[in-house]
Amino acid sequence: MKINNRILIVDDNELIHKDFQKALASRYNTPVSRALDAFEEELFGIKAPTPAPEYQLASAFQGKEGYEMALAAHKEGSPFALAFIDVRMPPGWDGIKTAGHLLQEVENLEIVLCSAFTDYSWEEITELLGENDRVLFLRKPFDPVEVKQMALALTNKWSLRRVNLEHTRDVERARLLAEAANREKSEFLSNMSHEIRTPLNGVIGMANLLAQTEMTDEQREYVKAITYSADVLLDLINDILDFSKIEAGKVALELIDFNLRTTIADIMRMFQFKFEEANLSLQYQFAPGVPNWINGDPTRIRQILMNFLSNALKFTTKGGVMLRLELDEQPEADSDEIALRFEVKDTGIGISEMGLTKLFQSFSQVDSSTTRKYGGTGLGLVISKKLALMMGGHVGVHSKLGEGSTFWFTAKVTKSIPPSMESVPQGDVLAGRRALVFGSDKADSTELVRQLSEWGIHCKTVDRYSDLVTILDAEQKAESNFDLLIADYPLTKLDGDPLSERLRKRVAPATRNSVALVREPRPGDAAQVERAGFAAFLPMPVSAEDLKACLEQLSTRNKDGSTEKANAFYTRHRGQESQTDSIPSILLAEDNPVNQKVVLHLLRKAGYACDVAHNGREVLDAVRRRGYDLILMDCQMPEMDGFQATEKVRQMERDDRHTPIVALTANAIKGDREKCLAHGMDDYLTKPVRQKALLTVIQKWLAHEGSASVPDSSNP
Repeated sequence: MKINNRILIVDDNELIHKDFQKALASRYNTPVSRALDAFEEELFGIKAPTPAPEYQLASAFQGKEGYEMALAAHKEGSPFALAFIDVRMPPGWDGIKTAGHLLQEVENLEIVLCSAFTDYSWEEITELLGENDRVLFLRKPFDPVEVKQMALALTNKWSLRRVNLEHTRDVERARLLAEAANREKSEFLSNMSHEIRTPLNGVIGMANLLAQTEMTDEQREYVKAITYSADVLLDLINDILDFSKIEAGKVALELIDFNLRTTIADIMRMFQFKFEEANLSLQYQFAPGVPNWINGDPTRIRQILMNFLSNALKFTTKGGVMLRLELDEQPEADSDEIALRFEVKDTGIGISEMGLTKLFQSFSQVDSSTTRKYGGTGLGLVISKKLALMMGGHVGVHSKLGEGSTFWFTAKVTKSIPPSMESVPQGDVLAGRRALVFGSDKADSTELVRQLSEWGIHCKTVDRYSDLVTILDAEQKAESNFDLLIADYPLTKLDGDPLSERLRKRVAPATRNSVALVREPRPGDAAQVERAGFAAFLPMPVSAEDLKACLEQLSTRNKDGSTEKANAFYTRHRGQESQTDSIPSILLAEDNPVNQKVVLHLLRKAGYACDVAHNGREVLDAVRRRGYDLILMDCQMPEMDGFQATEKVRQMERDDRHTPIVALTANAIKGDREKCLAHGMDDYLTKPVRQKALLTVIQKWLAHEGSASVPDSSNP
């Protein structure tokens, strides 16, 4: 470190300047002294002492003169490190005033106030100059040794402070450069996300539409290959974006109250059809003590579980997968904080001990042959690990080659109180009811009975069709009907099956309180279930919240004597099926022709009336012509983008009308959702838009606004 040895002497007495020069002069700085030192070392082997610092002294005889010299030196880039300043310097500025100006305008300068008098006490100096570690006091006449010590210590202090300041500035410059680079990276990722997702949305959407047409088996295989490849590409894009956001520290947890059982059931429902296609079982289980409602980040929990389940499906060829939730540790009695453990156990190929060491590493698979056969980058597990750590937990895996694997993670959450449900009838209407539960899957039936028992329902289970018929006959003979029948029943056996007639005659004839649980429902399933004599239709796996709402409505709907309500058919999305002449009208704002075709087909097939606007200006023209029940708004459009169009629509609205606006964006960078909401949009969908996600968000906002009836998505 180079020491700044420049010192300024400010005193009106010339003799004082000479005293400082003597005190700070070095006797080792002349040619003669250096020659004598070398001769002494040669004769006696005694090395000369380390030379004292050679100070560069400058003199000023008035306070203002010293201030101007110090200020000029600072501006020229050759600042003084230290100033010895006399307190009394008539007729101009005294030392206190000079020091005050220097402290404010000359960065880093160390000051020693010198005086033989007591004009100012230390308390007064502190009051005038403030608490400051750059000011010391030296009483005249001074000791030369004391002056040398001060000079040595304070010039070194100045130099250290300067080095630290330069280092801090370098760090700040580096931080600003890094932030600028991250902004450019985020903008690049956002633009690339948009450019890739927009055509990908067309590929996936058109492939899905094509799959719903009449095709040969060969053509259907081609469509499946297109859809699979597009899904793999989309997953890779999502993983890269997530990984980039996490690495940049741009992922924040969203802590909200949510129903854990509903979340898990929704995840199971998403995977059920894929597992059935692979001829694999998919089950889940809640251990005792796991609460229904918690406060945490459902999106991140869902993301980790979907990654684990996707891997389990990929590496399992026979058997099945079990998702289990339990308490990782017993919570303290007076604490709402709990640690949950999520386990996904499969009967797949398993992992060797060597392979286990490669897991949870970026772009790493167990071995190259696995990558070639099954694909994947390993990013999903890395992301899962980072997300689990953000939630205060850990991840891990237990596996043995050929015997399957168990991937697990833990997360810290807090128990929360379930919100009140205005739509659910008040009172304990389910307690004491008798239910007959029919299911072909023992694990599902066990979980269902456990849930029903929590609501006070007395259950009897049966897993064979012949036993179900026998029990119904016995109930009829005993004149003792079950209050509820909950059946996980294959739709292929409903039409024309004797069970339909027996349901109509034997199961609570006055109310027909029978619920069909259908795995991976398809269009038309609800109507088929209704024709079979059931009173309600729910998709499997069913959430506790949906099931309870259904059973409570079935148990209370005929109390007012209304035949129409008593015979109304129940579905999850509508609560009670109601048909009116009003068809919801939707405005689609989208400039890409392929995406227009995809979304229009999905909306019209679902029973919605739909108009198209190619840019923001056309949106405004359309809204002026008529009112819409909902607007689907692409964010990036020519002439006027979706953000500007939304702001204009909000300005045009009257106080008594609010049109729901849902953003359709191909971007997936942190902040996009917040940006959409800040501009007045109500919700956010990322392209490629899936049919289920699109219809779910539309139903949500149409039901929320009460603007029109909502078509039944199960039977478009």
